[in-house]
Amino acid sequence: MKNATKEFLSLFYYIKDRVLIDFIEEDLNVPLILESDGLYHATSIMEPSPTGFGRGLVYFSVVNGKADWSREQGRGGSVDMIKVYEAGNPTPLPQNMYTVYYPIAAVSLTPSGVGRHIVRADYYWHYVSVLDAWPSHPIPELPVISVEMPVTNKYGFQLGTGVRNVRGCVIHIFASSSLELKELTETLFDGLYQRCIPVYDFGVGGHPLNFDGTFNLRWSTSPVNSGTYNNFVPGYSVMQPQNVKATRAGLPPTSVSDIDRYRSRITFDLESFVC
Repeated sequence: MKNATKEFLSLFYYIKDRVLIDFIEEDLNVPLILESDGLYHATSIMEPSPTGFGRGLVYFSVVNGKADWSREQGRGGSVDMIKVYEAGNPTPLPQNMYTVYYPIAAVSLTPSGVGRHIVRADYYWHYVSVLDAWPSHPIPELPVISVEMPVTNKYGFQLGTGVRNVRGCVIHIFASSSLELKELTETLFDGLYQRCIPVYDFGVGGHPLNFDGTFNLRWSTSPVNSGTYNNFVPGYSVMQPQNVKATRAGLPPTSVSDIDRYRSRITFDLESFVC
């Protein structure tokens, strides 16, 4: 995996899982329906939909307002953020009895849970849709954030093979109201200004989720340094956002396009050093 990809993915997960930690919603007593694919799907009436593109269920714990990766457990990911119940039983099912499919808000029973009659679930989900490209049709429900890294420059910084990477980045913010736009823009700006972003080696442990949406058991977490991933790229510095600037970019309120009505963008240079 190329360094540019590692840097982009590190930025993407940093924004979704850390900076937007206050934009996580809770959905309680959601009915579970067994469908033809053999999975129990949550039938939420929340808007925007928890299963919308770029959203999904939260697969880490939130402790004191921060993402805590040390509390992830076993098949289901976070034991704190997703709970499954049987009919008439107020006690959650043990986590080893079910597997969670995070993007689609569904669960399946493991061999340990066969025979259990699950009917409802409590879970937390991402309120903001976070994408790695400009929104395309069908456009997800607002709010939407698009993270892009369209510019790359490289410079030498020491004798030998040292390289200074400077990636030009843009975050496009599409909100459903003026107040929501202000909240998201300020939250993202504060999450970038004078911050450091670690670079993770996704080529070692892969992504937090497998292709089928289940938790990746190879994904490494650190119980010592709570709130961080393991598998740091050796010889890499942290990434530092420079020249962070937020600009209102939406069309006038009379515009007929909902996605363009309340829009802003944040531009910055992401600087890192590789030995």
